[in-house]
Amino acid sequence: TNPGQLVPAIIKWNWDRIEAAAVLSGLVTGANPFTIPVVAGQQLAFAEHQVVRLRLRTARVPLARAVDTRVSFSDFRLTVLSVGVNSLVVTSASANLSDLTRFPAGSIVYRPTAATPVTADTPFLKLVSPIVSAAMTLTGEPLTGAVATCDPAKEAAVGNGVQVPAISGISLPFGISIGLNSPSTSQIVGLYTGGVRTGCGMFHLTGTCMMRNHQPEVSMFCHVCRYALVDLIDPTRHGTVNTDFEGIYPH
Repeated sequence: TNPGQLVPAIIKWNWDRIEAAAVLSGLVTGANPFTIPVVAGQQLAFAEHQVVRLRLRTARVPLARAVDTRVSFSDFRLTVLSVGVNSLVVTSASANLSDLTRFPAGSIVYRPTAATPVTADTPFLKLVSPIVSAAMTLTGEPLTGAVATCDPAKEAAVGNGVQVPAISGISLPFGISIGLNSPSTSQIVGLYTGGVRTGCGMFHLTGTCMMRNHQPEVSMFCHVCRYALVDLIDPTRHGTVNTDFEGIYPH
């Protein structure tokens, strides 16, 4: 964790934010426009002119690291032409059918959250906010600040408590209410030292979560856990999770 070592772009949980999603019921067909078949009724979460992406999803298999997850390229510009009967008809700037048939039944079609402003490098927002990612890239440090020479006991001890961002050169929305009116910035997604209670290069994804066994007083999942669970159980709930996430997302 010396300056320059951390690469936020390859953080495992840096997936696209999702405003709406539907599960594919079969393979994409057609020749631009393309028809994306979805589970009955789930097409109603979409509307004409919205930009969507396809992502590989396998039942009962957790999400892989973001950079290893098969997602349709952003420059395909898949755009909803019409909402059909249990299907979406989309056009594309450059995709061929063979690009889209790589996503079998069980995969998802989703509407990502657009970045503002949109750039070629960051057309869509990720779970790690662009300003958080930029700060960690600049400093080479996790959100919890500079990491000294590896001291497992010290890092594990620090990681056992509720952690808040302490990185310099970044403005975070302190005092934002989340959950049951609990003001906290510990829910901001990034990298926090002391992961797996071992330290030394292992990181937590947020500063607090009920999945951290040493925090019995915490009664809510962090956003990354909620995202992963929804993706496994019912991807159509991504929109609800994304709306909740907006309140603690640094812009």
